[in-house]
Amino acid sequence: MAGLMTLLDGQQFETVEQADAFLQQALKEGRAEDLIPPPATDLERAQERMYDAWDATTRRQRVNLAREALAISADCADAYVLLAEEEGKTPDQALELYRQGMEAGERAIGPQAFEELKGAFWGCLETRPYMRAREGFATCLWAIGRRAEAVAHLQEMLELNPNDNQGLRCLLAVWLLELRRLDELGALLQQFEDDGSMEMVWAKAVRTFLAQGRGAAARQAFRAAVERNRHVVALLLAERPPARPRGYVTMGGEDEAAALIHNLLPAIQGNDDAGQWFAEELSALVGELVESQKPRPRERGPRLH
Repeated sequence: MAGLMTLLDGQQFETVEQADAFLQQALKEGRAEDLIPPPATDLERAQERMYDAWDATTRRQRVNLAREALAISADCADAYVLLAEEEGKTPDQALELYRQGMEAGERAIGPQAFEELKGAFWGCLETRPYMRAREGFATCLWAIGRRAEAVAHLQEMLELNPNDNQGLRCLLAVWLLELRRLDELGALLQQFEDDGSMEMVWAKAVRTFLAQGRGAAARQAFRAAVERNRHVVALLLAERPPARPRGYVTMGGEDEAAALIHNLLPAIQGNDDAGQWFAEELSALVGELVESQKPRPRERGPRLH
């Protein structure tokens, strides 16, 4: 993608249609790769190393390639991100690497572009390493207890990129819920009111209870969240808690439900009222499900003589 963007930037197109036609023709003729110019700067060459690093099959290869990238350009933020993930033995160690990645990303973007791109940040490929580093920095802050700072970073990132291509809103919703910052959570849910992700629908349900108490609105929100992925109920009733899934999860799948339980339950259990309400709603739902499975007695028809 980076190569194609460089290729298109080097052309003089008057319309999007012209750019698309050029690219389609190049792909059809099998010459798009040949047209892509080689890396022209140290940072571009370092980023090429990072593409190789992400494709590497062993940890040692990934780390070595990341270090090679930094030797080429100290502004390669993605190299710091990879090292934080692979070599950050503690949250504090990872935090420092992510911090260096953020600083590298800021240098690479430059102050003028940083201001000009606000509101559409992710649309420029050069900003993405910085955004990846800052996301990691925020999660480390949360892990070491600097939670207000962590929330502030995610909120500022959503200002930079309101489209939220990274899905930060889901993490932010859980954090705001755990901190009981309900007004900010309400504003976030309104900003992404059409978002049907697990964290958002469950955060809405719990917030409805915390803001309005027991009642029809809270129960309706709870049932809507359950319908989003019914594996949640089954996993909550299992004898053992589910393992935390790694990597991507399947929408509507059991792994998605397991991820939600690990992410959301601490926010619920940290409030006695919310925990009790949640248990009550779950118990009532299970009771209804059990009742619906009972065989019904046959109705007797009219007796024929």
